[in-house]
Amino acid sequence: MADFGAIKFGEVKVVRTHKGGFTAIAAGKKADGTAYDMYIKVWSTAQVAENELVSVVGIPSSRLSEYTTKAGEHKTVAELHVGDATVSRVNAPF
Repeated sequence: MADFGAIKFGEVKVVRTHKGGFTAIAAGKKADGTAYDMYIKVWSTAQVAENELVSVVGIPSSRLSEYTTKAGEHKTVAELHVGDATVSRVNAPF
């Protein structure tokens, strides 16, 4: 895959799988030094398992999603998607 416009996440943890890919979590750091969790929706045919550590390279995109919480609160969030992703296992035993 050409890397023009591609984004790479060196180590992310798979938190759930879904049709067409999986959702992973990566650690981020704000300008003030505090840490936060960043959720990434990865679109790939790679077979992964929950809690597995993987590396992801693909084409980034984003979208706004709206939903209502169980408490009835309306939320709008920005989602980061990685399409046409190449997925490899971190610390493979070979």
